[in-house]
Amino acid sequence: MSEPKPCPHALAALAVPARKWATRAELTAMLARTEAYLQTCPVDEFKLSLAAAEAGISQHHFLRLFREVYRETPYRFLIRTRIEAAKSELKAD
Repeated sequence: MSEPKPCPHALAALAVPARKWATRAELTAMLARTEAYLQTCPVDEFKLSLAAAEAGISQHHFLRLFREVYRETPYRFLIRTRIEAAKSELKAD
């Protein structure tokens, strides 16, 4: 049984730069895997090459795509998400 295809209209609302919705879906899934990797990666062990390998593309292409979608570098994204998590933990205490 094949996987259900995502709605092309929903994918069009994303900032993923692709004309074909299948390509857009693939890039969205790739970035989701990378985002999950960044959530578990320690800040001091972050390497762009490992993040690009997780996405399955070259470092240059990964960096360009990530910056275009998230409007910041992967390292900046990692730092910002860690700060936000720390803030929410401090508020909870």
